[in-house]
Amino acid sequence: MPNIRAIKAREVLDSQGFPTIQLFLWIEDGRSVVVTVPNEWAYENAEAKIIRDNDDQEFNGKGVKKVVESINKEIAPKLLGMPVISQGEIDKTLIELDGTADKSKYGANAILAISMATLKAGALSTNLPLYSYIQQKYQLTEFLSIPNCVYPLITGGDFGNDNIDFQEFELIPASHVNFNRSLTMASTIREKIEDVIESRGGSVCTGPTGGFLPRMNSNAEVFELFLEAIKTTQYTFAQDIFFGLDVAADTLVTDDNYKLRDKPDRYSAKDIAEYYKSLRERYKTIYLEDPFSSKDERSWQQITEKIGTTTKIVADEFILSNHEKLKKAIKNKTANAICIKLLDRGTISESLQLMKIAKEAEWTVVLSEHSGETNETFLADLSVGAGVDYAKLGPPNQGERVAKYNRLIEINEEINPQ
Repeated sequence: MPNIRAIKAREVLDSQGFPTIQLFLWIEDGRSVVVTVPNEWAYENAEAKIIRDNDDQEFNGKGVKKVVESINKEIAPKLLGMPVISQGEIDKTLIELDGTADKSKYGANAILAISMATLKAGALSTNLPLYSYIQQKYQLTEFLSIPNCVYPLITGGDFGNDNIDFQEFELIPASHVNFNRSLTMASTIREKIEDVIESRGGSVCTGPTGGFLPRMNSNAEVFELFLEAIKTTQYTFAQDIFFGLDVAADTLVTDDNYKLRDKPDRYSAKDIAEYYKSLRERYKTIYLEDPFSSKDERSWQQITEKIGTTTKIVADEFILSNHEKLKKAIKNKTANAICIKLLDRGTISESLQLMKIAKEAEWTVVLSEHSGETNETFLADLSVGAGVDYAKLGPPNQGERVAKYNRLIEINEEINPQ
């Protein structure tokens, strides 16, 4: 099998205009692959650190030229000649070369670029589509299918402009809805939401990840906006479509209490749990991500026990792709789903291992985009090849998100020929 012949990285821009890494990898027969890694700006507590130049004269310190130089001059020479199908060995070498517990020498962004390119090159060398190569190599799923998609259409919290408290309000098609209809549904309802916002005299501006930013008096009011939009379509609420919520509770908590505009007083953990239960009953929120502070394990356990049979209690910042935290959460039943972001670990092997642990525990696996995305379609292939339950790729209205949906359309035609 072909070995790595050359690696070359360069600085490019992500969807928000911030620098990120693009990387080319050539194999011995002269063929090559290219990948572009995402950026993450929502938090800095992940297991793997994202490294930037911190040079105020370049992109306000957000540049990655030094990271690119590290790849080209320090990492790449150590990988030349290694077989591209040896993903585990290459990822292990990357971890060893970095030598830190949090990948703070070279950075998760540098390591992920090479790890993604290696997987793409492995597929190229075997003349398989990337999703097929992943399925055959890792055997995390028996059948190839397009995962259900989570469509975050309205944005608030740190991604908003003080319009609403929760980070994302999401549409989730029912499990019986096939992918083509799912995407049509999301795009149609998104357009109808825009109409409703305009009819109310609001602005239809969008946030950095593409979600609308309507100003609301309460968070629950967003679901009423959703319902108004759905009524103007052929789709039926709680039959064709359900709702989801990414709370990002760490951004709302102070002294163990939560501040929401839904009432003047702060919510205790018990209060906000009752609030979530009311949303589940009234608005069919079947997906609830990061509902409590990442330090409040007891509240996570209680909400999972009370509504976990009907609702995905999704851990993102609570676990941050940490293998030991995931195993503990499984043991203590503090959630029933995990949201995996590739930059949280750095290597593809580590992310796939997380999926394996979660699947063996019968947890739901969500593969998520990052806040700063690119036109890279790697996530689409990975979601299919690894057999994840949900793909969270963003609203279907910005190029970097649409690229991933278009790739899923391609894959769907290949695995489900008419």
